[in-house]
Amino acid sequence: MFFFDEPFVGVDKRTEAIILEVFDELKSEGKILLVVGHELGEAARKYDQFLLINKQLIAQGERTEVLTAENIQKAYGESVILLGRGTYI
Repeated sequence: MFFFDEPFVGVDKRTEAIILEVFDELKSEGKILLVVGHELGEAARKYDQFLLINKQLIAQGERTEVLTAENIQKAYGESVILLGRGTYI
């Protein structure tokens, strides 16, 4: 099992791609990767499972189950302005 805390902070797109290649290699070897992140950018599309946490567990599962407008609102509160509808990312 590998734990990565904010691995994409302060890196450029080229370095992000290299990190994602390493993640793919580890995954293909049957390793478990736990990646903590606050930004739901392009890299998040590579993850199989998500935990949405804000002081408590909001949701867990696949991206389409977790990153919904309802769950994002639960996690971040009424101050969040949601653009569009449905699942995010």
